[in-house]
Amino acid sequence: MRRVVIVGAGFAGLEAAKTIAHGIRRHALDDIQLTVISDRNYHLFTPLLYQVASGLANPFHVIQPVRNWSGMPLHFIEDRVISVDIAGRCINTTAGKIDYDLLILSPGSETNDFGIKGVTERALFLKRWSDGESVRNRILACLESASKTKDSGEVRRLLTCAVVGGGSSGVELIGSLSDYLKVLTKYYPELNIRKNAKIILIEADSRLVPGLDERISEVCLKILSRRGIEIRLNTKVRSVDYRGIVLENGDVIATGTIVWTAGIRPTKLIADIPESTVEKKNGRIKVDAHLRLKGHTEVFVIGDSAYLEDENGIPVPATASAAIQEGRFVGRYILQLLCGTAGIEDFTFRYRDRGVMLSLGRFEGIAAFGNGLMVKGFGGWLAWRFVHLVYISSMRSRLGIIFDWTVAIFYRRIVSRTDYTQLQEI
Repeated sequence: MRRVVIVGAGFAGLEAAKTIAHGIRRHALDDIQLTVISDRNYHLFTPLLYQVASGLANPFHVIQPVRNWSGMPLHFIEDRVISVDIAGRCINTTAGKIDYDLLILSPGSETNDFGIKGVTERALFLKRWSDGESVRNRILACLESASKTKDSGEVRRLLTCAVVGGGSSGVELIGSLSDYLKVLTKYYPELNIRKNAKIILIEADSRLVPGLDERISEVCLKILSRRGIEIRLNTKVRSVDYRGIVLENGDVIATGTIVWTAGIRPTKLIADIPESTVEKKNGRIKVDAHLRLKGHTEVFVIGDSAYLEDENGIPVPATASAAIQEGRFVGRYILQLLCGTAGIEDFTFRYRDRGVMLSLGRFEGIAAFGNGLMVKGFGGWLAWRFVHLVYISSMRSRLGIIFDWTVAIFYRRIVSRTDYTQLQEI
């Protein structure tokens, strides 16, 4: 048996697995053993995680099972990969060693706290499935606490919500949270949320979504400001403590809810691979035009763990769209390799910029395409929803999200607090 092992079931890993599995079934390649290893037995549709945080989407509608996915010929193992032995052609998991002939590394990424004191202990992240519920629970817990206290200063703190990081995740989250607090107004009439709540977006750069076109940054700033969101640009965080967010200039933003979306970094699995074995850039592993590890043509690296520049010398972004393209390419490349197709060295990866789509709240969005066309407002919001529905692979999840969105049009969101044991101290 020729053993193909995929580490990770994110966008890149799952797309590679689907492509290879379809090829195995279509070409009756009975001598290929396809194995997917992940520490969770589901695929998380992260672009909708912020909607879970704002009560817009049911958390169970943003996950799709990986095990026996659509009856495809693949073997799934739920386990944590501890290390990769590139020289020995094996990976080490908590359950033991797994050998491979071809390896695809796509473990994803994790939130980057940049070593800032207090972030890990006191801020909330938006990376794993449970994070969405944690943010929603924190907001609701703050409102419940505010409704019981007579201290006006404490009420203001509890009604202040801060998001650190003005990238794509940050602007989408803050726009949706603005809508969520408006919905919650009728549930907490004693707090007068519309008047007293404050939503703050903090970005260290001079503009929002700094990696995108300046026109998009300007539209984001205009839309979010119009929605009453306080935006602080050129603002760096020194630390996070019991008071709230301590800025670099010494000012303190007193807040009960802090969500950190300031950046990502490669996982510990990738970080632990010594640079004597692989070449890295910004923590990500450099790959060749076939997305292979340089010097080891049997190892492919895709998704947030891979570093590759396009024909213009611009790094391929760590986005879901890029990950899907990389996963599909590697899947096709490996199939041609296993089938003995001639001339596959001419088959190289080329990233195609599909444009940018952002949802900035109720009926507000941006859809910017590669040809320079930009659709704003309701049209951008509608385009965002259509495209994301297409990318959801499970029909059950797709129908669930459609139901959630339809109900939300009538201002019906999830307003129940579901976790009373794991919330951090408010």
